[in-house]
Parts: sequence; C-alpha cells; structure tokens
Amino acid sequence: MKSHFPLHEAAFKGDVEQLTMLIAEGFSVTVRDDWTRTPLHCAAQEGQCQAVELLIGSGADVNAKMETDGDTPLHRAVAWGHKDVAELLLASGADIGARNDDGRKPLHDAAFAGQYDTAKLLTANGADIDAQDNYGNLPLHHAAWNVHEEIMALLTRHASHKAVRNNARFTPGELAGKGNHKDIMDLF
Repeated sequence: MKSHFPLHEAAFKGDVEQLTMLIAEGFSVTVRDDWTRTPLHCAAQEGQCQAVELLIGSGADVNAKMETDGDTPLHRAVAWGHKDVAELLLASGADIGARNDDGRKPLHDAAFAGQYDTAKLLTANGADIDAQDNYGNLPLHHAAWNVHEEIMALLTRHASHKAVRNNARFTPGELAGKGNHKDIMDLF
C-alpha cells in the first residue's frame, strides 16, 4: 500500500488553502512521495498554477528531479500540456535543458505527447531542438513517431536535422512515414 502524502494530494487537487495550512504546520515542500515526486511535480503535472506559485514561493526546487525517471516539474508540465505552468516554472528559473534519465529534455516530452503550445513555448525560449536523447532521438523523432503534424512543422521550420538518424538508424521522416502518412512527407 502506498503511503499517504497530504501535501502531494493537495498539490494534485490545487487546494491552495490546504497547501497553505500544511506548509504553515511545518510540512516540507521538498518531501518526496513513493514515486519520488515532490509536491511541485504533482501540481505541475496537473496544471495547478496557483499551487505551483505557492510551492515555489515556499521554497520548492523548480529543478528537482524525480529519482525514478529524472523528470523535473517542467518535464511534467509540458508533457501534460500546461503552458501557463511551464511559463511560471521558466520564469522561476526552471532549466529548459534539464535531461531526465533517458536523456530527454522537456522539448522531447512535449513533442512526444503532441503538446504544440508547450513545444512552441519551449522553442521560443531557446530550447535546443537539436538535442538528442540517450537513444539518438531528436524532439523531431518523437513528434514524427507519433505523427504530431503541428509539432513536426514547428521543428522542421527551425532545424536542419531532418536526416539525423537515431540509434535504431531511423530518420524522423522514416518514422513519420511508418504509417503511410504521405500527406506529411512534404515536411521532410
């Protein structure tokens, strides 16, 4: 049975009143749950902007990495499509280039999940579109694999890496073409 973590539960729900009370009672904003998430990871993943603000203001580490996969709160926010939370994290010093255990940066996760708005935010803030993860995948590989056309268009406009092969020897175009999506092959 999983342990009970009231700060995490309040962060997931965005219950700012409960968070405020628990923090005032001495609960640490850096405590980790059984999945090694901090309350900030939980609030970021769920798009709880007010909870994120409160936690950051109470000393939460915007660059805390989960021990299970190395994700930061920014990885979680962008993968779940929470642009407002991602903006807040970036403004608070979140590392746009933080790598998780698979070598993925937040832009890889936004591209994989098809989160166009957060991918656009990250590229506008200088995210490295040429970064390869531990498997040789660029963010473009992740977008192509899942046929996220808007993100593929965004990343191909900004990059000249259409011919980069990942460790499995596939280019982004070859991944996009896996499903006979001839209409998107013009991007490559």
